Formats: sequence, structure tokens, C-alpha cells
Amino acid sequence: EYSLFGKNWGGGRQRYAWPHHNTNLRCSSSSRGRSSMPHRRHFEREWCVFRGGISMQHSNHQNRRLLAGAASSVASSEQPTSDIFTLKDFYSDEEIVKKSRFITHVAPIQNQEEFDDFLEEIRDDTASHNCWAWKVGNEYRFSDDGEPSGTAGKPIFQAIEYSGLDNVAVVVTRFFGGIKLGAGGLVRAYGGSASSCLRKAPRVKMVAMSLVEVSCSASFIGIM
Repeated sequence: EYSLFGKNWGGGRQRYAWPHHNTNLRCSSSSRGRSSMPHRRHFEREWCVFRGGISMQHSNHQNRRLLAGAASSVASSEQPTSDIFTLKDFYSDEEIVKKSRFITHVAPIQNQEEFDDFLEEIRDDTASHNCWAWKVGNEYRFSDDGEPSGTAGKPIFQAIEYSGLDNVAVVVTRFFGGIKLGAGGLVRAYGGSASSCLRKAPRVKMVAMSLVEVSCSASFIGIM
């Protein structure tokens, strides 16, 4: 039901209701002896639309703007959410930057425990640094592992975000080649290596699933 409200029409507060399936308007007044119905054009010009408990007592120009905004919000809320992707499997890549080797390993994970296992398996203690980042939903972590602050872990994490992937772990192992890269060079090297590896790695669409347990008698086992 669409209801239209106003204030102090003819000296008293009145409520006008416009049923959804009935174009006839009915009027009730809180003022004694006032039960006349205003002309519909006057009615629509002076009173604002109310639906679902949200009253907008403004001018017609404001009403049109608010109603347009509300319709836009409803339409956007009904838009299907974009698909979310993760890595299909483990993948690795290697780049050489000024004689330093940057070996990148990426893998899909479900939580921090899986990342810890992945890092334990991938870490190379003979390397100069094993920098990493991971992201699962709204949770994330990253580490520079001895590189200057902000030059390794954060660029790797930014590469994950830029890729649009979720539930992802990235470890970039560096073997120093004798030439210092500087802060800017390190950011480009770590971020670029991570981005390149994530771009090449096969992807798979994430599908929300639920684990369901069903109990039944032995006679239904063949059917199940």
C-alpha cells in the first residue's frame, strides 16, 4: 500500500492512503468536520509518497530525487555479485633482476594454518630472503623477512589484491646477486614477480558449498 502523508492541511493533520490495487483515494481527517478529499492533482503536488515505512516529507523536486536514489539503490542491491576466483593449484615462476633471482611460489589456501604449512615447505634457508603475503577473505598478512620495511611483503600483498584473487598465498624467495636494488627497485622486483606469477597461474571459480550429513535407515542406502 502506498500512503501519502502531509501536515496541517486545512488546519488539521490528515492521512491519505492509496492502495496498490485501487486507484480510488480515501481520506480521513483528525480535524472535526473535515473529511473532504482534495483534488488528485493537488494531492499529488502537495503530498509525498510513503512506502514500506519510509516517509519523505519534502518538496516534489526533493521527492523525485530521493525516489530516484532509492530506486537506484534497490537496483544495485539486486545486481548479482561478481564471481570470485582463486588459484587452481600450486604454481611457480622465476625472474632475474640485476643478477638477483626472484623465485615466486603461489598456492590456494583456506586459512593461516594451511599457509604456515605451505611456507614451511617452500622456505629456502640458503636464500637471502623469503618474503610472503597471503589473503583469505578479509584476513591477510605479509612479511618483509629482513628486507627494508615496506619493500617486499606489502608489494606482494598489493599484487594479490590487484589480481582479484582470494584464498591465495605468495612466497617470493630472493637469491642476492651482488647488486643492490634500492628501495624502489625492491618494490618493483617483489611486486612485479608476484604479479607475473599470479597472472600466469591457472584460476578456478570459487563456489560456496555446505557440508550436509544425512541419516537414514539401511533400506535407503542403495538410493543414497
